[in-house]
Amino acid sequence: LGMGGQVAGGQGSQAVGILISFSSAIAAGTVASVITNPPDVVRTRMQLPQPPSPSAPRPMGPWATAFKIASEEGVKSLFLSGLGPRVAKKSLQSALTWTMYQYLETALAPQAFSPSIPKQSLTPQPLSSAAPRSALAPQPLSPSTP
Repeated sequence: LGMGGQVAGGQGSQAVGILISFSSAIAAGTVASVITNPPDVVRTRMQLPQPPSPSAPRPMGPWATAFKIASEEGVKSLFLSGLGPRVAKKSLQSALTWTMYQYLETALAPQAFSPSIPKQSLTPQPLSSAAPRSALAPQPLSPSTP
């Protein structure tokens, strides 16, 4: 940070940008994990193997599974079962992914779109102007001499 709390240019501003990106992604990953946890709990319960028995009921759908979990374990279990590990995994995953994306975008963008590089060198050229057609044609193999 520069004088008066303003962000200075250079490495300091890049570090602040990475910190903001990292903390924002952790917050976003946490919110997303909390919102999507109930469907994830239902999906996980549906994937658990059922013990085989002749009188076993047919497999339940997602709504029936959710109602069964809520009635047997309480509604809280839909929201809190496995929430800690899920938040830890998803928030860190989001933070690392978005921070690396932001860093690479910042690091590579000045080189790829530098005003010192003429626009003609960035646009693809047709084959006719790049090399003569004969240079691109396959050449016959010459027999090797022993």
